[in-house]
Amino acid sequence: MVVNVAQPDTKTVRLHAEQSQAFASNARFIALIAGTGGGKTFFGGPWLCNEISQYPGDQWFILAPTYKILSRATMPTFIDFVQGTEYEGEYKEAKGIYVLPDGGVIYCVSTDNWKGIEGGQFRAAWLDEAGQMSHMAWVAVQARLGLKQGRCLFTTTPYPTASSDWLLVDIVEQAIKHPEIYYSIQFSSIANPYYPKEEYYRMKEVLPDALFQMRYDGKFTKLSGLVYPTLDVVYSDDAIDPINFHPEWQRIGGIDWGFRDPFVAIVAAVEPHNPVTGDPMLHLFYEHYQTQTTLQQHANVLKRDGMEETLYFADPSGAQQIADMQAQGLAVTKGINDILAGIETVNKYANLPRLKVYRKQCPMLVTEAARYRYPSEEEIGASAKNAGEKPMDKDNHVMDALRYMIKGYDAGMIHFSITDITKDEKRPTTAAEHHERYGDWPAQPINEGTPAQDTNGTAGNKSTTLVAKRREAVAVLESNQPDIPNATLDDLEELENAWLSEDNPAIWSNC
Repeated sequence: MVVNVAQPDTKTVRLHAEQSQAFASNARFIALIAGTGGGKTFFGGPWLCNEISQYPGDQWFILAPTYKILSRATMPTFIDFVQGTEYEGEYKEAKGIYVLPDGGVIYCVSTDNWKGIEGGQFRAAWLDEAGQMSHMAWVAVQARLGLKQGRCLFTTTPYPTASSDWLLVDIVEQAIKHPEIYYSIQFSSIANPYYPKEEYYRMKEVLPDALFQMRYDGKFTKLSGLVYPTLDVVYSDDAIDPINFHPEWQRIGGIDWGFRDPFVAIVAAVEPHNPVTGDPMLHLFYEHYQTQTTLQQHANVLKRDGMEETLYFADPSGAQQIADMQAQGLAVTKGINDILAGIETVNKYANLPRLKVYRKQCPMLVTEAARYRYPSEEEIGASAKNAGEKPMDKDNHVMDALRYMIKGYDAGMIHFSITDITKDEKRPTTAAEHHERYGDWPAQPINEGTPAQDTNGTAGNKSTTLVAKRREAVAVLESNQPDIPNATLDDLEELENAWLSEDNPAIWSNC
């Protein structure tokens, strides 16, 4: 295909077959996903100039994941393309703008800090190497295109983290469901007739198959050595409202502590007898992922989102954090921190399957699952004995919370209350300390609760007390998991008495 850009006697661009298909598409969102050297970055110039020709004097975006890529690859390619055409303008690199002769302005921005994208409304955007950008960058770009219903071009090579990430979910898969809005094409390096075939086949012999397919065939593949290689099988695109779950289904959750690292809480509803498998099914529908936030703020979010009726299994190393969350009225108990056993259990639930993940509501779980892996031989090193038996300590915050939740549930720990933190593990909290941490406490002790109120202000039938919640948990478990030793009501009564003991900080009513 020959594309005339600007005046016919100025510059003629010859696009190969795959580029031509993308150029001809009228879809609003277009993804050109190719192997290295396939001509994806070059395509951005003709595509953007074609948009500029239709809306002179408007505002535009050229985005790259880092300033280095923007300055070394994306902008030099664009500037070289427009040289000698009616679109040749002035690049003011210090200001991050390209001023067009018609008065229009192209804002040239890196997305490593997505907040820098905020502000203004644009007619079109070109995202070069979009696979390296964060989901929040894409969210911000959409807001900037919304008023003018602007178009967007994505040019990228697939990256290891993208096999289940936003580019695949939000663009490539949407092109199948809604081709009138989204268009996606994937092709190899040698679709470009100028790319040397000998180099393509040389790398095919050198690289692992999955990596070669990403780098040279433009295909989304999974990283080798993923800890949870089949987890994506249980992903669901349904948008579930928690109110649609049966009110008697038990809620369980997992917590991984963090401040600089993210604090993570996830929640699943336990379906006692799934009609397909016949076994209990965990519906994972909620995710809270936040950094630089206090425990009290996290507790407030969980209660605000209706997640207080949940038994959370947490990182057992945070005994004081567990006690503090208990003081905020949340049922939090120690999880099991046997990494290998926990991984085995999570994979068991994914393979059966006994787990369903609503990925639109758990985006960071999906992102981490595509990255969480065992180290390669090169990363382990010859002298590191048994180092490859455990996953790499990165991209694992939601993964840890998932492991605590499923391992705790599978081990039958749902029988036990939040009082299984021993007195030695839990430093006693005085009234003064409690006041310093949490401020004034309500006159009504948190754990005593009151009957739920319906929309008319009358008392409902379901008690909101933690004691009642634990009774319900035991009843559900006894009816659905007879193979696990059952807690008796005497056992439960003893746990209730322990929970109401004087050294539990939750009983302080006036601080």
